[in-house]
Amino acid sequence: TRQKQPNHVHLGNQLKNRSANGTSSSRHPQCSTRLKVVRGFAELHGATQNVGGLEQDDKVERLADIVIEKCIDFYCIQETRLYGNFRRQIEPSCDKVSPCLFFHHGQETKIDQRSSGGVGILLSPSGQNAWKRAGCPDAQYGRLVEGIARIMGLELHFLDRCNKVLKYFVISAYHPDLDRGEEEHTDFLGALSNMYARAPPGIKIVSGENMSAKLGRNIQKERENPSASCPLSKITGPFGTHKDSDSRGESV
Repeated sequence: TRQKQPNHVHLGNQLKNRSANGTSSSRHPQCSTRLKVVRGFAELHGATQNVGGLEQDDKVERLADIVIEKCIDFYCIQETRLYGNFRRQIEPSCDKVSPCLFFHHGQETKIDQRSSGGVGILLSPSGQNAWKRAGCPDAQYGRLVEGIARIMGLELHFLDRCNKVLKYFVISAYHPDLDRGEEEHTDFLGALSNMYARAPPGIKIVSGENMSAKLGRNIQKERENPSASCPLSKITGPFGTHKDSDSRGESV
C-alpha cells in the first residue's frame, strides 16, 4: 500500500550527504535531496544553502556549476548580500550547457552593518522547463522584516513519467540570526506564514530554509538516555547533532 504524499516538504539547511541536521549555521554546500513522486516515479532534486554572500560573480557561477554537476532542479539560496529584485541568466563554466536562471529578492539598500539579507532560487535547465510549464510566473516576494529581504517563492510544474503535471511552490527563506530579538523572529514567522498561504490551492510546498534553530531529531543515538525528547519528533528526521529542539526551533 502506498502512503499519500504530504503537501509540504521541507529541505533543512544542513543537508549533508543526503542527511538532515537540526542546526543552521553552516555555509558549506548542501547535497541535493530527492523527492520521490509515488504515482509517476519521478524524482525532483532540490538543495538549499546559506552562501554567505554572492558579491563576487564567480561565486554564483560556481553555484551554477554545482547545479549542473549534481543534476539539481532548483537551488534555494540564502544570505546573498545582493540588493534588489531581479532575474538573471548565469552561464556555467561547462561547455555546451544551457545557462541557469537565477531569481533574486533583496532590499534596495543596506540597512545597517548586520543587514546581510537576500534570498534566491537558482534553476537548472530542467528547473527552467518546470518554470515555463507553469506559465513563466513571476517570483513571489515576502514582505521585508526589519527592512531585510528574507523570503521568496516560485511556482514550478514538473512532469512525472506518465506525463502527469506535478505542481510545486518552492520557497527560499532566511531566518533571523540567533542574536536578533524574539520580536523580529516572531515577525519573520508571520511573514513566512503569509508566503505559505500564497501558494496556489492544491499545490505542494517545498521549502528550503536557513533556520538558525535546533529542531532536534526523532531517533536516539547509542548511549543516550531515552527522553520524551523533542516535541517535534513526529516531523523531524533521524539525523543531526542535537537530540532536542530549542525554543526557537519549536516556534518554527
